[in-house]
Amino acid sequence: MKANQISYTVLLFCSFFIFKSNAQDAFITTWKTDLPGGSNNSSITIPTFGAGYNYDVDWNDDGIFDEFGITGNVSHDYGAPDTVTIRIRGDFPRIYFFGATDRQKLTAVNQWGSTQWTTMESAFRGCFNLLSVGLDMPDLSGVSD
Repeated sequence: MKANQISYTVLLFCSFFIFKSNAQDAFITTWKTDLPGGSNNSSITIPTFGAGYNYDVDWNDDGIFDEFGITGNVSHDYGAPDTVTIRIRGDFPRIYFFGATDRQKLTAVNQWGSTQWTTMESAFRGCFNLLSVGLDMPDLSGVSD
């Protein structure tokens, strides 16, 4: 192998592990936009409650984050009804669906990732279409309720 081929191979190998590591850190969920909710049939709203948020969202599960530094609720319109998988990374201490308008649109928690949760109180209350939850364990070390 030539030196530049080896360098390219090493770079590709390292990039894969960096991407894979970042992918494992994300809180990943799946939503069906046309299920009942407060937003239109091509949108979702990620609900938050309280303070401490500073997170990024990858709206189409392509590994490229689309919005950065979000500190509260955030909505996204996909333009047409769809089933979508999104990734959240960063400071996202709590999800709070109780009373949230799009709680019925959430269908799966695919991965808990490395999110350090501060509470699970009413986290998924009213998420009647939540049918599966990731096999990894959520970090509940900061949870007292």
